[in-house]
Order: sequence, then C-alpha cells, then structure tokens
Amino acid sequence: MARVYCEWKGRQTLDVPAGKLETVEMSMYPDLNDWVNLGSMINTLAKPFLPKYRMWFEANAPHRVVRFEGPYGPPGAPEIVLELA
Repeated sequence: MARVYCEWKGRQTLDVPAGKLETVEMSMYPDLNDWVNLGSMINTLAKPFLPKYRMWFEANAPHRVVRFEGPYGPPGAPEIVLELA
C-alpha cells in the first residue's frame, strides 16, 4: 500500500448524466516520502508534476462518487473521466 495526500477543494454543483448534484471536491496525489525520504522542500517542488486524481462526492449521504478524473494505470497512462449516470 502507498501513502497519499488528500486535499479538500470545496463544494460545488456539478451537472452530470444523473442530474445536477451538490458535491464536495477532493484531490489526491502520492506521497513521495513513502518511497524515499526527500523532505518537504523537494515534495513541494515535485507536487505539480505528480499524477493527481480529482474526485467529486455527493455532499449529502450516501456520499457516492459523482465524477472522477485521473490517470488509469501506471505513470504515462491515459486520463479517464467517469461520471455518475
């Protein structure tokens, strides 16, 4: 298992095939210190180049994933977008 950072980006309304839903956006990216101890300065500089996954969850229960954007597979893999239908 690898460690990851998760950041809360805020609330927004998304229009997806399932309808217009109030969502919470989250961003997730890998923690480089999980493999090699690099320190905070190197991590900050590398952050823009790391693969990011963006997810939008329903703001109200049951908190289903409404939209997902990110690479599908290893580094260099194509980006995919999945939406709740």
